[in-house]
Amino acid sequence: MLALLSPAKTMDMSPSATTTKSKPSSLLSKRTEEILAALKKMPAKELKRMMKLSDELTKQTAERFAKFKAQPSKAACLAFDGPAFRGFAAKGFSKADEKHAQRSVRILCALYGVLKPYDLIRPYRLEMTSKLRGSTMYDVWGDSITDALAKDLKASKAKFLVNCASQEFWKAVRLRKLPTSVKVITCDFAGPSSLVKQARGAMCKYIVQKRVKDPAGLKKFTGDAQNRFAFNAAKSSDSKLMFTRGGATKRKTVEAAPGSKKRKRTHK
Repeated sequence: MLALLSPAKTMDMSPSATTTKSKPSSLLSKRTEEILAALKKMPAKELKRMMKLSDELTKQTAERFAKFKAQPSKAACLAFDGPAFRGFAAKGFSKADEKHAQRSVRILCALYGVLKPYDLIRPYRLEMTSKLRGSTMYDVWGDSITDALAKDLKASKAKFLVNCASQEFWKAVRLRKLPTSVKVITCDFAGPSSLVKQARGAMCKYIVQKRVKDPAGLKKFTGDAQNRFAFNAAKSSDSKLMFTRGGATKRKTVEAAPGSKKRKRTHK
């Protein structure tokens, strides 16, 4: 099973204690360098307009791109600092959890394409809808993100691809290019945006720590103590698992009343 998560806009680059580290895919690094080169040449005013940033964020973003290689690096799952990664809570992982996370979770990313949780990254800000020379990041990456996922799916012999990403980043995956043997399952959560994002990360944490292998295991997800969710069978399908806040909901079935008999039709 391979689960997908979106990145976060906010980042925490303070030092971390983990010794689990890896490098982003060499298959995608050339595209990353091309994107960086274009962003370094982009005037600050254009960055501000493209990403709808405040003056302060514009300055920070421009400086990060200009001196990108001089910036500190950190494991992606510890550097991203949004609600989803607070739900993922990688700081609490054991060594065995970290190893399993590297096999079972991928982070979709506008700059790096696809990341393993402990790939070392530098601070940046970029969205899939951002445009370079008139092309969105969907166009820039093309099939590359999907090809990288397909390679990981084949290498791990995963039977399920679990979508816990936002729609913005999920759109970067071209389903027709995935192995036909892989079943795609989307985990959907009903509730306020911040809680939904946190639940997506918590689901990925659950997959890692419980070593979930199939949809039956996914359905047992209950969120965490502060953000309770339960599987809602009535609103789910084979390809979409819906989780709602509160108790579990079963599919409704219509049964005949005790002792009742079916009425026979008579033809005149």
